[in-house]
Amino acid sequence: MANIQWNDIGVTPNIHPIELPTAASTAKVFTMSSVTVHTPAQVAEPRGARVAVAAVLALREAWAGLRRGLAQRRAYNRRIAEAAELRGIARAMDRHDPRVAAEMRAAADRHELG
Repeated sequence: MANIQWNDIGVTPNIHPIELPTAASTAKVFTMSSVTVHTPAQVAEPRGARVAVAAVLALREAWAGLRRGLAQRRAYNRRIAEAAELRGIARAMDRHDPRVAAEMRAAADRHELG
């Protein structure tokens, strides 16, 4: 453990002389040092903090709901486009094999519904 002097770290301690009685009942002066440490007072909850937190959480939930809605809409639009593409392939297959084309249309309907 290093021995750190007060002057080395830029601290000037409060030094108070204390008189203590000795065995011979004569007062002798001893020098003691003390350091005053200030601890910050506990800060109360700022006014409106609970309301602000509730507002931010509600805004975050609303934003998440919008994002979920957009993602669901994109997925639905993608399913519609894929079903339309499959129906186009079924139309092209109609001349060659109407039974396979009918199966493809049924598959497109099921895919469109999700």
